[in-house]
Amino acid sequence: MNILLTGFTQRMVNSQKLRYDYLTSVYLLKDALRELGHTVAHRPVTYGEDLSCFDLALVGIGPPRSFTARHVIGSSWTVRTAKKVLFYCDDWSIANMGPSLKTTVNSYDKYRKWFTENLGQPMDDEEANSVYFMINDVLYRPPGFRLLAPMFPWGRHQTLLEDNLPYVKLLPWDPTSMVKELPFTRVVPENKQKRWVCATLQNHTDWVDDQHATWPVQWMGNRRKGEEYRPEEEVVQEYANSWGVLCPRYNRAGSGWWRVRYQWAAMTRSILRCDIKDSCYMGEEYRLPLRSVEMRDLLMLTDLARVQADWFYGHTDSKQVLLAKLQEAING
Repeated sequence: MNILLTGFTQRMVNSQKLRYDYLTSVYLLKDALRELGHTVAHRPVTYGEDLSCFDLALVGIGPPRSFTARHVIGSSWTVRTAKKVLFYCDDWSIANMGPSLKTTVNSYDKYRKWFTENLGQPMDDEEANSVYFMINDVLYRPPGFRLLAPMFPWGRHQTLLEDNLPYVKLLPWDPTSMVKELPFTRVVPENKQKRWVCATLQNHTDWVDDQHATWPVQWMGNRRKGEEYRPEEEVVQEYANSWGVLCPRYNRAGSGWWRVRYQWAAMTRSILRCDIKDSCYMGEEYRLPLRSVEMRDLLMLTDLARVQADWFYGHTDSKQVLLAKLQEAING
């Protein structure tokens, strides 16, 4: 099958102008499709181009009124003219897509002006009508659409859609088996530091403060604390150097949304601390009181990290299962 992989954002169209080079599910999706034997073109679409050579177009979506949604016009052309379309999403922005669609539909003239002024891409009337059709008639109104979403097998997946995208048929896929592990230096337990590492581009200070940790917290990449972006390889090494990894609460917690941080913690044999809305769907070893974790000796910390890693890898999809689910989705 000849597949076009495109979408709203820079990452979804394989842009070389990305601000941050961190792992996302878009590239894992491309790798999985190619492993299934499909030919994949990962690129933006020019409005008006001939797409008849593609058997399927995978169109990545998110809130249209976003500074990252620079390729909405090309995506609308894809939705209108491709032989077959399947939508997918990549990051947490999908959690707020429903309200963004509603606002855009209800004030479309303002959206068109905003798009031109903020993204530097004026829409002519034909393009504006095409974008409106995609947003209003395809994404916002019933009967809805099929959406590939990166999700762990656990969690309450429907949480992602409630009061957000009620007409969507969710097609969960677990990218874990497609992740190529980053190189890092493994650290023996005696040399691991008793600290929590919180690597995030967002401000999660309130959540971290609510954990009442006695170990120090090392922040990495928090722009609101004046920190610079740190490459993912450096983050993974700091996980390996430390006993604790913090994964703050995000919107739609408990849905089972896929995050590679869980995998990096298991890989480096560090202890993951996530929000209770997420951990309630996981093994009990993820729900231990923070103080009881911090009071453990090296042998007990080592055992807890191993038990968490065993649970994680035992509850994610194998590559065989993942590829079968993905093939079923694109055949549907």
